[in-house]
Amino acid sequence: MKKICSSLLIIGLAIGFTGCGSSIQHVLKPDIKEPLNNTESIIQLKRADHFAASARKPNVLGNDKLIGEIANGDELVWKTKADSLECITVDWFTSTAHEFYAGLTLDDTPFAYKCFTTKPKEILSLNYDLLYPKMRIAQPIAFTPIYKDIDKSKVTPISINSISNSLKTESSNDLTLLLRDAIKKQFKNNLISSSNKTIDIEILDYKTGNAALRWLAASNQASTHAKVKVTIKEKNITTDTFITRPVISHGGLYTIGGDTLIFDEIAEDIYLSLFPL
Repeated sequence: MKKICSSLLIIGLAIGFTGCGSSIQHVLKPDIKEPLNNTESIIQLKRADHFAASARKPNVLGNDKLIGEIANGDELVWKTKADSLECITVDWFTSTAHEFYAGLTLDDTPFAYKCFTTKPKEILSLNYDLLYPKMRIAQPIAFTPIYKDIDKSKVTPISINSISNSLKTESSNDLTLLLRDAIKKQFKNNLISSSNKTIDIEILDYKTGNAALRWLAASNQASTHAKVKVTIKEKNITTDTFITRPVISHGGLYTIGGDTLIFDEIAEDIYLSLFPL
């Protein structure tokens, strides 16, 4: 999984090596200095500045609504409802350039997304880094690397309180065991047996997909995806909740084994949400 589609994506990134510009808002950009009421929140999504793909502006969707096209080193800002989940998709795939390097993408192809809990009158500042982590170019194929700023002084090891799964799937694998093992591998010394800071994880959805079909075209039938809800607690008090849904939709035979390695993607995304880069 660590090398999924890397050769294909390198070509695609090369297409965007030149050029610059500003983000294009498709919704009204609010003034973050203006006061909000108790039913409103603001999302401020900032894209990291990288030379790779700097000319390309992927679409950003919030709860399936087109927010805008985010430029390299720039941002999109929008209002949303408080006390709800805002599910954000960064769509690199609906473009001619994408089909040049990644092949045919059918209309029913699912997208990766990440959902954040909004709070009343909050300006939720989020970072999007196309090249996270630095050693893996193909990262956006799997999960969406969007994360909050983390105060390093408040970072502590965590423990797993529970991993639950009530799904009936075609997979013969124990999904909770796969996810637990992936978290142990990703977290290393940051995972301990007992801590005041804990996580509860619920597996909400899972689909094995088919690597051979992904060789022909990206589609819902071919795609491997999983969705989990993560609840973070400190001293048994919930401090945050988010949902991540990574998707392996492209890459063909390079993605064999994606039905189990998708859990490595989930573990890495959870880690990104808890520990600073």
